[in-house]
Amino acid sequence: MKSLFELKKIKKIENKKIILGYAPDLIDQKSFIFSPINLNCDRQINYEIGSEEGVATLLAHTLTPDVFETNKEFDIGYLSAESNVGEEELEEVLEFIGDDSFSIILTQDFLAHPLGFKILSILAVSAHRANFSLVISSQDISPCHPLGESNGIFARITHGKKTQLVGSSQFATFAKLNHLDKISISAQNIDISTTFVLDENMKGVVALLYTPDPYPYYPYQRIQIHK
Repeated sequence: MKSLFELKKIKKIENKKIILGYAPDLIDQKSFIFSPINLNCDRQINYEIGSEEGVATLLAHTLTPDVFETNKEFDIGYLSAESNVGEEELEEVLEFIGDDSFSIILTQDFLAHPLGFKILSILAVSAHRANFSLVISSQDISPCHPLGESNGIFARITHGKKTQLVGSSQFATFAKLNHLDKISISAQNIDISTTFVLDENMKGVVALLYTPDPYPYYPYQRIQIHK
């Protein structure tokens, strides 16, 4: 299928793009992003962690509703409630696209989800029907771990030069942390000692856990913090 490419083979995407997941380096004035973490983007929809399959299905239905006409199990109200993505917000996607060409970029957030294969399949069908490009921005995805509980303290595990936990003042209050606290963190395949850094520009209760080693699994993980 010609609508599926590897991002590493593309120098720059000139047309409009819908970014599914956390990818601050890809954002420009032609971007519309879906992410649980607030980013510096004028057009963003925040969804519930773990609901990536529902988000992809809702987006595919918005772009190609005819694909779902014979699917009696499709329930847009249920998916909207579970993912915290409203139908009015999805209408903003159509307004953003207009009559222009566009691409959808899939990040690790969606590809490493336990149902990543289904997400890719749903969007590939939609891409074929609506004739848009489906782009993959993440490589070296390992077999998926089951998702943890949806309650608790969550961080997005992100590749960085040094290990540190960065969060908003809201996250700091929720996790009972102060700026530059020395802490230890445990999560799936992770057990590290690091420092908490308060970022006043961040919003929300999901932190960023930077590690020098790439984390090839679903990046949103419930973490345990010990001082």
